[in-house]
Amino acid sequence: MVADTLILEFAGNDSKEDEGLGHAGIETYRQQPYASAARELGQNSRDAYSSLPVKIAFDLLMLPKSDIPALGKLSRVVELSFESASLERKEKEKAFFTEAKKLLASDFIKVLRVSDENTTGAKGPERGTPFYSLIRAAGVSVKRDENSGGSYGIGKNAAFAISDLRTVFYSTIYYDDVLKSNSFLAQGKSILVSHVDEGVSKRQIGYWGLPDFEPVSNPAMVPSWLKRNNIGTSVFVMGFREPTDWQNRFSCSLIQNFFPAIYDGEMEFSIGSGNSEINKDTLGPLFGSQEVRAVLDGESDQGFNCSYDFYRCYVAPKAKINVFEVSELGRVQVKVLVEDRLPKKICIIRNGMVITDNLSAFNEPFSRFPMYKDFVAVVTFLDVCGSSFIKKLEDPKHKELSSDGLLNQEERDNAKRVMKKLGRQIRAAIKEHTFTEYENEVVAVEMREYFSAGSAADFERRNSQDDDPETVKYKIEPRKKRSPTQIDADADGKDEAEGGFNSQGGDNSRGGKRRHPGGIDDARSVRSIPLKDVRNILTPGGTATSRTIFFTPMTSAQVIISLDAVGINNNERLSVASAIGGIVTSGSLLVDLVADQRVKIELELSESYLGPVEMRAVISPEVASNEN
Repeated sequence: MVADTLILEFAGNDSKEDEGLGHAGIETYRQQPYASAARELGQNSRDAYSSLPVKIAFDLLMLPKSDIPALGKLSRVVELSFESASLERKEKEKAFFTEAKKLLASDFIKVLRVSDENTTGAKGPERGTPFYSLIRAAGVSVKRDENSGGSYGIGKNAAFAISDLRTVFYSTIYYDDVLKSNSFLAQGKSILVSHVDEGVSKRQIGYWGLPDFEPVSNPAMVPSWLKRNNIGTSVFVMGFREPTDWQNRFSCSLIQNFFPAIYDGEMEFSIGSGNSEINKDTLGPLFGSQEVRAVLDGESDQGFNCSYDFYRCYVAPKAKINVFEVSELGRVQVKVLVEDRLPKKICIIRNGMVITDNLSAFNEPFSRFPMYKDFVAVVTFLDVCGSSFIKKLEDPKHKELSSDGLLNQEERDNAKRVMKKLGRQIRAAIKEHTFTEYENEVVAVEMREYFSAGSAADFERRNSQDDDPETVKYKIEPRKKRSPTQIDADADGKDEAEGGFNSQGGDNSRGGKRRHPGGIDDARSVRSIPLKDVRNILTPGGTATSRTIFFTPMTSAQVIISLDAVGINNNERLSVASAIGGIVTSGSLLVDLVADQRVKIELELSESYLGPVEMRAVISPEVASNEN
């Protein structure tokens, strides 16, 4: 039996603040709770490594209620909170506490235990120590290394997002430098709602342990399930919300987020009492496991496939490697794998963990690579200064990078400068191995059926003995008329090329059905406006996003003008961010045209692009509907 000295205690709420279930730290992870918990718990253990590999086990326990301290107090608070939610008609809280009451009425409580080895444990319990930060601090991260994974200190809340009791226990053993021996600490924490207990207002957060919110330091005072045998930390998610496929959900998240660390022998995972082992040898097969893939839906399946491609790039001997230096980042490595059907995406890694696939906040989303071969690329930082710099730019989930979270303007400006340079050099490294130049002449056997070879008699006439080999005969072919509505500018901003829509408004472009601006799916459902004397230049003195277009309409109308980046196999839509001479709508331009009146539009694209451009003009949907 657990000693009666272990209690659950909630702090007083003298200001009578109303604190609901919408705790900001927990809500951050509510949309993808299992993936987030696996990622955050894994990262916390990796940061506290003492030797490699860090080993982390995820196990499901079924604990008798009698083995859980102060469970009666938790039941009382849940009942009080349920009654209050019912009276105040707070339906979300009422539903939560209804389920919590059912769990507490059961004979056993499901608990997810996450325990690590080869880590330092969480020293404490004084203010400023890792254990204090883990249990008592809000928005505070205490890590020994400046380039450690955590930066906001809210990742610990991910465990609460998978608890139907919003309660988590912690136990740790660490080496005490003062005592020169191992020390033990244990404490629990509940995040519920503010409530009134026996006429006294209480806050939403309660602590399990000794009086005055103190942790337990004597292992003899805690139940056996809270004890540890070696240095490290254990996290216990009480009332674990267990889906039938929880093991595969965790496996999926772990291999997606930590495949670099797993492959490099820095991390190993065990799930379900050893039912699933994740290490360097099993990593590849797990990416192909149908059981793991079965937990994915359409969107996450696509992301999982990309992760597998990134993993293949990371381990492939044939991947091309570029290493360059960027001020304040040190050495940066880019590995590029070129293969057909790869998704043309990048992956940025820090400390063995996948961070993001873009630098959108720094004007480089890495979303378009026209005239590039299919590829994937993996970016890693080889120096501590690079990892430390990137860490400061991460959002709380460690999935996006932005300078907006930095506290002063000088730091924000510097970060933008550094990251824009990084983006340019990453793209340059990719371009070196994947960019396709147009050739002057290629053998296209597959096009033979579209071009007649001529008759044998024609061939004989062309090669008859009457031809004088010393006499050169030539015939000037009449110049073909250009179709006016496609414009292809080279990197120097020189104008124009043919193709696109013909003068009757037909679509000569490659591929199948194209989506036109304004939500029109088929070119035949709208009327195209022919344009002549079309020019397209890179705006002098502008950036890679600046363009100036000139044209003369042959008809007066209000039109939607859209721009496409011209690729080898297919075109990709260019989004217009701003313009002088037209109104930006959904990335296209709304323009009023007057027949035979020259038009000039200066515009800014949403992303950098220096390649050829195709332009089309169609009657705006509003005008077209009025005509009908």
